[in-house]
Amino acid sequence: MADSGASINVLDEEDYRKLPKSAKLEQSGVKIFAYQSTNPLQVLGKFTAITASTTKNISARFYVVKGSGGSLLSWKTSQELNLLQTVKQVTEKTPQGKTQDTTVISSPVPENAPNEPEDTPLTTKRKGRFNIALYSKRRKLIMEELVDEKLAADVKVKSLQNKINYRKRKLYCCLRRRSDERDFDTLADTEAGAGDDPSEKAAQALTGYFTPRQNREFQIYKFLQATQEPDESITAFHTRLRQLATSCEFNDIDREIKTQIVQSCISHKLRMKALENPSYSLTQLLDAGKAMELSRSQAASIEKQDSLPRICRSKNKAPDRKSRRPVNKISDSESSDEEEAYTFSLSTPKTKDQPFFKIKVQGTPVTIMADSGASINVLDEEDYRKLPKSAKLEQSGVKIFAYQSTNPLQVLGKFTAITASTTKNVSARFYVVKGPGSSLLSWNTSQELNLLQTVQQVTAKTPQGKTQGQRANKPHRRI
Repeated sequence: MADSGASINVLDEEDYRKLPKSAKLEQSGVKIFAYQSTNPLQVLGKFTAITASTTKNISARFYVVKGSGGSLLSWKTSQELNLLQTVKQVTEKTPQGKTQDTTVISSPVPENAPNEPEDTPLTTKRKGRFNIALYSKRRKLIMEELVDEKLAADVKVKSLQNKINYRKRKLYCCLRRRSDERDFDTLADTEAGAGDDPSEKAAQALTGYFTPRQNREFQIYKFLQATQEPDESITAFHTRLRQLATSCEFNDIDREIKTQIVQSCISHKLRMKALENPSYSLTQLLDAGKAMELSRSQAASIEKQDSLPRICRSKNKAPDRKSRRPVNKISDSESSDEEEAYTFSLSTPKTKDQPFFKIKVQGTPVTIMADSGASINVLDEEDYRKLPKSAKLEQSGVKIFAYQSTNPLQVLGKFTAITASTTKNVSARFYVVKGPGSSLLSWNTSQELNLLQTVQQVTAKTPQGKTQGQRANKPHRRI
């Protein structure tokens, strides 16, 4: 396979056995790593041989690795043999002489979002601020103790006044720093009428003065923008939504929270279940979500334990050419738990001259490698964090394997986004993997964005009946 993501030529042990004995192996100290792997592949040796396509012969160095996982041709050798080539990226000049990309991507961030109102001077967060909520809780506890002891009403008022005087001194210092000489007595509506509790009137006056002003429209906007994080449970997401809803003044909070969970949760199955049963209450929806999370965790634990005996039983078996898994293939059913995809990016400690391109994903510039050996688009966690919040992750059952690896990469989820080169825009699906690494662009997407193309090798007969090699620039689905 001509793999633009490989920095060296790799021959597996099975293909090497087919070569004549003249291809003698030499010792090699090169360490070869598969994509996001910290364990190097087992290198048997290296050799140099004449390598030919239908149009060109070159001398290339190959590294032989243990096992049978498919042989790979590096990016540099693929170019030298006229098998792969990049499509040059051009920029256009405006009449003013400035350069600009030929594609324009609209920003996914809403432009008409309401602004957060500025806090009043007394509600700015600073060390030593008078916390009215904490004070109210303490006052209620004191009042409960006084009621339990059946003390007189004037004792209650005296106790509260002592507390207020203590807090008043701290408040007075705060106001003095702002050149404001106000006192507690200047607050509106602090006098208790006939039959009113002076402590309640004082508490209401302080609460009204110190409570920050809320913009209801902005609070609703923040509530509607909340989405479930990849590592956030359905219970934690529900708690966060309920906290956001406290200042939204909804008529039916449970209904609004249920709607937001259905629209913004990361579980596709939970969303389908809610749509199939519109009469589900919020409690039923949360119970279903917690049951799905628990069953998924238990199933993953069982599958992890069952995979070890299967690997051990197959360790001593001779390699069977027919039983090899097909590479560069992914199942058509997105809901299947048996989905498998492959990445063939190989690197050495001195990797260079790889086909890296600057593209835009959701309007955000990302440096990515066009990997002709990858069947899917892979974005590492570090690059995903740079994208706007509109790139919401969905759950995925796909299993992604690196070269010659039996352990799948940890997939955080998937999302679909507008992806653009300097010449073309396409809608592409990306899978986000755990940890930092190099993001990869699949063979199909690289062609759609005009980043890579094959040089198809064909043969044609001359009038004398001889065959000669010709080249045709025609993209292929796979190499």
